[in-house]
Amino acid sequence: MGLTEEELRRKYEILKHPQTKEDIYLPDSSPKLTIKDMQTEREFIFPDDRQIITIGRDPECYIHVPSEKDLEEILMGKKINPEIAKRVRRVEEKHANILKYFNDFLIHNLSAEYETFLNDERVEELQIIYKNDSKIRLGDYELLAKFCLMRQIKTNITPQ
Repeated sequence: MGLTEEELRRKYEILKHPQTKEDIYLPDSSPKLTIKDMQTEREFIFPDDRQIITIGRDPECYIHVPSEKDLEEILMGKKINPEIAKRVRRVEEKHANILKYFNDFLIHNLSAEYETFLNDERVEELQIIYKNDSKIRLGDYELLAKFCLMRQIKTNITPQ
């Protein structure tokens, strides 16, 4: 079940930690979030034109966790580690959302059966991804969140 914008705003205000935020974001920067799939080494960049992305096994998800068959293709015929195959089975079709709210990114668990963790803490409702190299676990499937700060460059060049 999705949150309304007002519910999201209220939860965000409760979770916000200004002293931490100042340590992470530079005032003239716009953060980019990259999610790395630790099983396949694929990387996904949170798109600028979206507010929410979904992670799960459903092929429509922005971050699509591959099925066992898809894993074989991604890993180019290499033998799949049985442990990775087990991890894939514990990810639901639509397992979690990552939301962009101003310059913050938040994770929201959608799974009823398997849990979502952020840095080994269970995501109850909505949690801010505030650290670089944050570990996200969907069941046992591991992802890594990395921030890249994009400085806005101001120039004083006048056209001729």
